[in-house]
Amino acid sequence: MECPDGIVFLPDNNIMVSNGPLEDVQSIHMFDITGKFIRTLVEVNDDEDISFSRISVDEDQRILVTCNGSRPCVQVYGADDDGEYSLDIELSGKDLATPEKAIVIDRKFFISDSDGAQNRTAIKVFSEEGALLQTFDEDKYCLGQQDNMGIDISYPIKLTYDKSNNTLVAYHGIQRELRVLRLDGTQVSSIKTVSGARDIALTKDKRIVATCGADSILSRSVQLLKFDVQSA
Repeated sequence: MECPDGIVFLPDNNIMVSNGPLEDVQSIHMFDITGKFIRTLVEVNDDEDISFSRISVDEDQRILVTCNGSRPCVQVYGADDDGEYSLDIELSGKDLATPEKAIVIDRKFFISDSDGAQNRTAIKVFSEEGALLQTFDEDKYCLGQQDNMGIDISYPIKLTYDKSNNTLVAYHGIQRELRVLRLDGTQVSSIKTVSGARDIALTKDKRIVATCGADSILSRSVQLLKFDVQSA
């Protein structure tokens, strides 16, 4: 893989990884827990306007992938009876600027999205038909800082879902904070945490797995964080 980006751990211990090179085939692959390649699930070689990024899987085993490029969007791939994946839905348009992560809860799409022109990042809720229903948990996207390559440091919201409590967990990079949110956007609690997280996931025993980027104090690492919703 030239540019692996998103990763999902499945209940059967297999792993899905998205590959999003700038000028090549976009793809999603499956591996077993040892890293052995199983098969390619999705391959797109005729759309130069997108680049695969973060992925997730819903209860129907559909694959959701956020796409960067000249046509930012969220694509949803479903499998037929033979396990072959094809594009079911694409969410795009004026209400999505730079989607970061998408998850499906109760047939609704919860998407962390950022608009650099407005310097805002937020969680947006869409219907299955692609209609924007709600926007909440807004925050600043950038503070005007640059990394050592001269690239602006941005802080899109990182998102995961706690099924046991039917709540969202959102990471805000500027505040270095994890927030627990109800599905209507109201905040339940928050806790301070590590800097520079690039993505987060929640384990069954209520710990946060965070991948940390070069701008983190814990640079280029994966951190396992205790996170008790009740005490946050």
